[in-house]
Amino acid sequence: MGYDTLIQALLSEGDAKVREIDARAEAEAREVIDRAVNEAGEDAERRARLGAEDRTRDREAVLMRASLHARRLDLSARWAALREAFAAAERRLFAAAGTPGYAAILHALADDALPPIESGGQPSGEVSVVVDGRDAADWKPILDARRVPWAAGEGRDDVRCGLEVLAEGGRVRIRNSFRSRLDRIMTEVAAEIDALWRASAAEPRRG
Repeated sequence: MGYDTLIQALLSEGDAKVREIDARAEAEAREVIDRAVNEAGEDAERRARLGAEDRTRDREAVLMRASLHARRLDLSARWAALREAFAAAERRLFAAAGTPGYAAILHALADDALPPIESGGQPSGEVSVVVDGRDAADWKPILDARRVPWAAGEGRDDVRCGLEVLAEGGRVRIRNSFRSRLDRIMTEVAAEIDALWRASAAEPRRG
């Protein structure tokens, strides 16, 4: 084999090896690219899914906070309306003192708070009653008819249009009045508002 022929054969062999290496490198590169594309697609899909879930959670959190805020506003408005309504009712009620209608209210309050009168004309159980002095004239015929010992206290706003029943030597007190009933209602509303404020404060913030 001549020198030129040998050179040509070596070059041809070298070119074949280069082509083989190039083909193998291209195949490996294509495999790497395909794998990268697949992984990128899966990653994008995963990010899109997680992003959608995050957006859903964010939307639900916003809606929850908005709902709680609206509920608080509603309850706060109810609170203010109740305060004003009961204050107006209280003024009208106290202005009616001395009327048959006012006496009928006192009768109903006494029926709720006092034990029933026995057949002998005496209330069951040893009790006494305290009323506000401004209502003494209205209470006198009612309590005298029930043969219940009673006393009128001055400045007893807590029993105005109502009474406080004492039993067991004063150890048990039952208050039944316009103000005590109002306080129960307002306490329930206040508790509901407070619970919603606590729920709102506990709601996790995102961002």
